Amino acid sequence: MKKNTGLKRSPGTSKVVAKPGNKGQKTNKRGLGNPAAIAAASAVASPAGQKAIDKGIDLFYLGLKILIVGGLVYYGYKKISNKFTPRQEVSTYPIANITLHQAQDRANALYQAMVGYGSNLVQVAQNLQGLNYNAWIRVYNAFGRRQGVVPFSKEMDLTEWIIDEFNDADLTYLRGLVGGVF
Repeated sequence: MKKNTGLKRSPGTSKVVAKPGNKGQKTNKRGLGNPAAIAAASAVASPAGQKAIDKGIDLFYLGLKILIVGGLVYYGYKKISNKFTPRQEVSTYPIANITLHQAQDRANALYQAMVGYGSNLVQVAQNLQGLNYNAWIRVYNAFGRRQGVVPFSKEMDLTEWIIDEFNDADLTYLRGLVGGVF
């Protein structure tokens, strides 16, 4: 039987604090927690788990090396395969009837006439008209390789641009202006 001491609580009882959702029970944070985290931690702690992690890291670095080397090889290939090789003027043919500066101006005008949506046949014809073979070579070399407006399109030289932009009837007309050099 309990002795009445006049205290509101009996000595020796622990203090229980009521928290929302607790309903006066003691909270104990001990337990398993997240079973997946425990399984992962025990797998990592084992020698086989550590070996698997090391193997995964090695494979990651191997893949990274392969990507880097492959990228460098691709870059080198593109630099070599897409390189512009200027043509040489033929000394036995008549001397070019335009200067190098005029050839650069015509090359830029040809590019502006063909770049973008549609091509301006009249402007291309005006810039090709009256060129002899060596003058064509100067314009061709001044044009070099130029990128199209479509993203990731390949760079093309003047001959490729003209063939790409015009139909067969227009090409026959343009070839007649420059003596069929392309």
